[in-house]
Amino acid sequence: MPRDGFIGVKNLHLAPLTDVEALTYETPVSVPGTVKIQASRSVSEDPAYGDDEVWINAKSDTGGTGTLSLRDIMSDATIRALIARLTGYLVTTEGDVLATDAAPVPCAILCEQTGYIHGRRKLFYYCELGKPDFDASTKEANASVGQIDIPFTFYPIKLAAGVIATTRDSFYGNSTYTNWFEAVVKTTATAQASS
Repeated sequence: MPRDGFIGVKNLHLAPLTDVEALTYETPVSVPGTVKIQASRSVSEDPAYGDDEVWINAKSDTGGTGTLSLRDIMSDATIRALIARLTGYLVTTEGDVLATDAAPVPCAILCEQTGYIHGRRKLFYYCELGKPDFDASTKEANASVGQIDIPFTFYPIKLAAGVIATTRDSFYGNSTYTNWFEAVVKTTATAQASS
């Protein structure tokens, strides 16, 4: 069995979510300059008791939080408008970004983890981006490139047949892998029995 080393990240795409109930998305938009994507999952336990003991110990994936770390790509007008829309900022008629309390537009986050032999592509179905962090420092002797960190929260959604999901992974060779960034994949299949 080959061992994959999942290192590297590229091909960040963001797909605005237009209808949460119907789970419809706009076409994913490529966002260049991904440095790091970090996400921490949250799982809740909700035990049901009977006869003074736990009868059912239900665990559910409640989503989680993370950070998109990107090279400072806000100078690109198209990306600036997308990030502003997804974080609840406004772009003025002059092209400036105005921090407001407008509600962020939810989106899907898609990316690719590259490995030595095979790759993995990841999808977060329903995310809300927070306001980007600001960090500036004086020039130093070594070269440095600006970076923005955008916090995000991801939530569970309901796919077909009542399947609740937060993320989806596709691996090299899967039927979904090649066209991963063209549209958000929503198909489900029956779970395979473990051997």
